[in-house]
Amino acid sequence: MNLKEYLKQFSHKNHLTLVGPMINHYDSEFQEPVVFVDGGSQNYKDIGFIVGDGDSSATKMHEKLPEQKHISDLSYALSQIPGHFTKILALGFVGGRKDHELINWGEFFYFLDQKKQSEVQLSREIIIYSPGVHEVSIQGVFSLVNSASK
Repeated sequence: MNLKEYLKQFSHKNHLTLVGPMINHYDSEFQEPVVFVDGGSQNYKDIGFIVGDGDSSATKMHEKLPEQKHISDLSYALSQIPGHFTKILALGFVGGRKDHELINWGEFFYFLDQKKQSEVQLSREIIIYSPGVHEVSIQGVFSLVNSASK
């Protein structure tokens, strides 16, 4: 089974959790659908799907990507997500090496630029929205950035 086939099983759901390598601690159990991206597999506990080239993990991948490729493991995972998933909780993709974090931000912005009415939550404090109209409830200080390049 590949990632696209795994995700097809959840066509009735709109939320998806992605787990990356920089997650320190998650307070509750993961619920499916959940995708562990390479080094994020250190948090795998018998549910979900593991994808990556294995360069950041000794865990066996459910879908092993080639080590020599022109995209990141995260980019591949995002490219396989069907359109019905509109709420992505992305844990473990911020913090750590700044160059990796910057790449991850770019991947999520590109992913959302291709989607409608979707969001990626990177932490309790960071939520990125796709272009469009969104209803949000914000308490306290916040920043709003428009990345419209068209």
